[in-house]
Amino acid sequence: MRWLVGLLVGAALLTACSERDPGLESSEPAAPRGSSEAPRSLASIFDDVGGYPGEPWRKDGLEQTIRELSMAQGPEHCEWQRALFLGGEALIAPRDMRGSLWTRDPDGVLTHFPQSKQGFLARADLPADAMTTGFTQGAVELWTAPSDATEFVYLVNADDRSDVERWVRGGGGCA
Repeated sequence: MRWLVGLLVGAALLTACSERDPGLESSEPAAPRGSSEAPRSLASIFDDVGGYPGEPWRKDGLEQTIRELSMAQGPEHCEWQRALFLGGEALIAPRDMRGSLWTRDPDGVLTHFPQSKQGFLARADLPADAMTTGFTQGAVELWTAPSDATEFVYLVNADDRSDVERWVRGGGGCA
């Protein structure tokens, strides 16, 4: 039953809006590639994610729907806004109590799900079998590895390939 609640909350987070709200778009674009400014770190990029539905992801140059892939801060009413959630049909995983959400929770605000802090790595190495999914959001690329695809996803900074984060599966459940 607990997995169902997590799955339903995750689905609600990802499908609450059928269109992006233009008012939620960032007013400060990332530095263009090849500019003289230093590339932004993933940590600084993720500090600016904002609420649902977040910035759109792209694949093969095409903007994706929020049902396909979405990233947003956790809800304020649960005091989870320092955590980020990533999910959508692009990240379907075998069913279990964790649902099909991946979380970034470096501060451990998801106290009901301690694995979200324990499994998160701010400085990760890509597994040998890692491959890009083709999904991008600005300088952020989404990668997976068959060896651990049911447990983790990897976010890679295209402007600094040594800047990699590992996000853990699960963490939904706020009602």
